[in-house]
Amino acid sequence: MLSLFIILLGCSNYLILNDRVNTLNNYINSLKIEDITKITIFLSGGIKDPKESLISEASIMKNNLVNNKDFNKNNLIINFILDEKSENTAQNLLNVNKYLLKNNFTYNKYLLSTSTFHKNRVNKFIINLDFDINFEWILGDEKLSD
Repeated sequence: MLSLFIILLGCSNYLILNDRVNTLNNYINSLKIEDITKITIFLSGGIKDPKESLISEASIMKNNLVNNKDFNKNNLIINFILDEKSENTAQNLLNVNKYLLKNNFTYNKYLLSTSTFHKNRVNKFIINLDFDINFEWILGDEKLSD
């Protein structure tokens, strides 16, 4: 039986944020309920520009997940943790690391959900923060356009 800890990183670009949410939703729907004992989703993303939004990326992601009629078709029990303070990738991962250290790494599978283009940047922070975890990746395909 598996207990999963999934980190979903936010983005101020709504297309990318929505792609990450949809990618995670597809992953969750692919899980077999009999294999899972616990799922925690750590949603990380604050408010980057209060002139544009008064709602954190973490709250937007949670709302997008739970309001999607196709979310969690297997009715798995999911615990959400919202990090509404982080404003960048470094802060995302610092806050995740603090949470995991405080809770003694009590999961047996760790996943990190972001975008394919963002993976290398995230991985550098993971190495620099000396995470003692091997993450599996859940990657969305939406890209930034300049």
